[in-house]
Amino acid sequence: MQARKELQSPQATQPSIQAWRSLREKGPVNGKVARNKKGNLHLHQINSTINQKRTRLVEANNELIKGKTKLRNLQKDHDEMEQRLKALRDGSSLLTNLQELNTKYMKHRTAHPDEVETYGPTCMLAMLMEARCIMGTEHQLKTVNDHLQQVFDETENE
Repeated sequence: MQARKELQSPQATQPSIQAWRSLREKGPVNGKVARNKKGNLHLHQINSTINQKRTRLVEANNELIKGKTKLRNLQKDHDEMEQRLKALRDGSSLLTNLQELNTKYMKHRTAHPDEVETYGPTCMLAMLMEARCIMGTEHQLKTVNDHLQQVFDETENE
């Protein structure tokens, strides 16, 4: 209890205040940080060290935020690439399976040339597309035939 009373008394704090004032006036000596009699750093030096560390923390936080943003973008790109790769693999698998099916069909057709092809209801769309192509070709041939007929009629009349 007496030690506390001594520290709180104005007479006990007087020497430390004078020591701080003398250290503050002297500043760093020979590039070393000035200390008071108890070995404590200057208050100014402590504040500048805290400010430097605070600045470094803010810079590190900004770098972390930028890094998180970059990571998010890279993850998004990675996910897109994964989806594209999966789509390419699926497409490649489909083409391979179609090629194998076509090869089997061609082998069957060469082995059984007299067999008549039969179409089921699942082939209707393919047959419709083929009929459309045939109808388009028929229309083109009719147009060419009409033009040839006109040219022939003109040459005949002359």
